[in-house]
Amino acid sequence: MYQEQTLIEIYKEVKNQPTPCELFVQGLATATHRSIHTAQKWVTGAQRPDLAARHAISDHLGIPVTTLFPEAKTVSDEK
Repeated sequence: MYQEQTLIEIYKEVKNQPTPCELFVQGLATATHRSIHTAQKWVTGAQRPDLAARHAISDHLGIPVTTLFPEAKTVSDEK
């Protein structure tokens, strides 16, 4: 795999590869046809995806929408 490369060349190659988090966000963006910036907002909780995007994310991850996006409880729900 790393034959005929110096240690510095190997490090630079590995350093430039996307992180697992970047790949995850990129997968969400691709699955929903939205930007990476938008997908980053979803995973940080800054925005909530619309219904179509939630279903696309659910299909992409194989996890039910209700599990991925539980509805926030209202005060009346807690009684």
